[in-house]
Amino acid sequence: MQFTHRRESVVSIIVLHLCFRYYNEKYISRTTDTHLRGCDKGFPPSWECDMKIKCDFCKTQYVVSAKTTGRVRCAVCGHTFAPPAPKRKNAFMTVIAAITALLAVVVFAFVVIVRHNVNDIKQNPLVAEITGVTVMTDHADISHFVVTGTVKNRAGEIYGMPNLIVNSFDMDDRVVARQKFMPTATLLDAGASVEFKYTLAAPTTGVNKVTVELAK
Repeated sequence: MQFTHRRESVVSIIVLHLCFRYYNEKYISRTTDTHLRGCDKGFPPSWECDMKIKCDFCKTQYVVSAKTTGRVRCAVCGHTFAPPAPKRKNAFMTVIAAITALLAVVVFAFVVIVRHNVNDIKQNPLVAEITGVTVMTDHADISHFVVTGTVKNRAGEIYGMPNLIVNSFDMDDRVVARQKFMPTATLLDAGASVEFKYTLAAPTTGVNKVTVELAK
């Protein structure tokens, strides 16, 4: 009778243990999986989410706070064990992601600039600019501006050279004089440039700024 009683006690303990494990795996594991899926999506933040741990001895699963530290005791077998540390984001991958994002921004900016330059060249294949302005005095002792500059063909084909217009402005940015002249070159090869030099007929008196433009 004593042996039978002990055997029945052992069987009862085993059955109770199996029932507890069944309940734990059926309900607690589902809750844990739900928490883990929520953590993977980033809400709430993964470092603060509950995490799933398992007893090293009896393999019973629990849901504990991710901030749990130190050793914990299994409620089934009494075994104590240390929960694994929560996984932090890989710092190396974070740096790689940041560099990739930066490169994407640089490439995007480069493409935008190139497209802008291409469109600008299509709309304005020839560009004129002043490289220097000097003063000369004629035989009547009147001073005149001597304008030098270049005209560049930025396109990939030959263009005819248009007339150039030199504008003179006063202190209030009002036009004092506009003079048109024809450069020495008549055609400009792709990528080529030509220099020009022109003496303004108007005197320098009252002139504050000089610009050049291509005649339309």
